[in-house]
Amino acid sequence: MKRWWMLLVLLIVIAVALVLGGGNPLRLLTGMVSGADALAYRGPRRDIAVPPGPPQPTLSLAEAGVDPESVDLAMRYAETRNSSALVVGVNGHVVYQKFWGATTLDSEVELSGFTPVLAALVLGTAQQNGEIRDLDTPVSTYLEAWAADPRGTITLRDLLTGNSNLAAPGSRTWPGSLAARYHVGDDLGAALLSWPQAEKPDPAGSPESVDADILALVLTRALKANYSELLKERVWTPLGAGNFSVGIDGARGAEVHTRAGCCLRARISDWMRVGALIANHGIFEGTQLAPPGFAKLLITPTHKDSARAAFLRVDGRFAARDLVRLEAAGNQRMWMVPSLKLVILRVGAEPPADQGWDEAMIPDNIIRGTRGWQPAGRGEGEKVDPNLYAPH
Repeated sequence: MKRWWMLLVLLIVIAVALVLGGGNPLRLLTGMVSGADALAYRGPRRDIAVPPGPPQPTLSLAEAGVDPESVDLAMRYAETRNSSALVVGVNGHVVYQKFWGATTLDSEVELSGFTPVLAALVLGTAQQNGEIRDLDTPVSTYLEAWAADPRGTITLRDLLTGNSNLAAPGSRTWPGSLAARYHVGDDLGAALLSWPQAEKPDPAGSPESVDADILALVLTRALKANYSELLKERVWTPLGAGNFSVGIDGARGAEVHTRAGCCLRARISDWMRVGALIANHGIFEGTQLAPPGFAKLLITPTHKDSARAAFLRVDGRFAARDLVRLEAAGNQRMWMVPSLKLVILRVGAEPPADQGWDEAMIPDNIIRGTRGWQPAGRGEGEKVDPNLYAPH
């Protein structure tokens, strides 16, 4: 009898989802039960074909000026924490690769949380080309629907730095909710144009995913191309990256909106290229994709005590003061240190609870062993053995 009641409740929920929710009912139901994060790599999606360029050049750790013992300490920490890959790059070269299981450098990985920064990189190419010159331009310049709206005063810089004061979508796609409109609806563009501002500013800043999607909408209007094509032509192809896939809204009309705030799936090697571009001040293999001032803005805290840069995290608690990072579910991370042109990528699942996770253990050991690093204070030059480190 209990099972029949559970089935009845489930059928009622599905019926409500179909009647009130709109969009894709399976996505709506999944988001209601498991939360919006469970939707990142579900359909609808679009595959983007890109002929890959040559592999990134490689160097040995010794040639790159990185102490193998330091990397080994980081590797042993990663190994016991459900990692499937640890990759290190210096100055555009891959200098260390360690994989567990069937993972390789060409494996496609799900790092949804890394996705928003790509919208900033597309904007950087528009700055480099002189197509969008002023980051303090209000978005109403490109979004006519906001011309007489308080949201129209939001600037491109506000979207980059988390100062748009747009509302967070929420984590459960209840029928009729803001989260349902954002994650499930057929027309993401319409949902974004009707997006509300928060009742009061969030001390952590506005939601990165929504800011990235609004920025992508601006870019499509300003540059007159679909966002996925802009990403392909302006970032992916110049980086020599290969095929990738994106989430789309499944619009029934002529225009399909690419989700810029989440959901891009790409190869490990291609995320390393993105990291190299950021760590090398907007330059990849001699090609300037973003102007120096914009590249600096990407990695600069939004204000003195902020832990946020342009879709990047920066909080100054690492061995290198200029370290910035991208974060994805499962404590998947890409740490970048522009002063050392260093990129470190950890891919995997959530570490076991009994092992704990220390955000600085992997990057700090490698940073301290990299030629050119200078300790900022006493004791900072010491390597830290993870076997002696209490998990927390």
